[in-house]
Amino acid sequence: MSAHALRRQADVVRLQELAAQAGGRVVLLDVAARPGRPIRIRFGCRTAGSDRYPAEVQPDVQLRIDLPARYPFERPVLTIGTPIFHPN
Repeated sequence: MSAHALRRQADVVRLQELAAQAGGRVVLLDVAARPGRPIRIRFGCRTAGSDRYPAEVQPDVQLRIDLPARYPFERPVLTIGTPIFHPN
């Protein structure tokens, strides 16, 4: 196994440990330590999903983390998959 693959695998294990300790606030939806496969996470934090905030609150945010083949020498890409309202 290459050094890149070992690092990705170690970081996935750290994410799993974080999810286990988070009391349900961090949930791993899809985890793959292989390049090209995203890691999907649901993070439990209240956010403004629309301009009706605070009357309507979004209970969680879904995140997608892409680890490139040359990770950690190339940066991971984090994408927020849940629309979040921002007035600007």
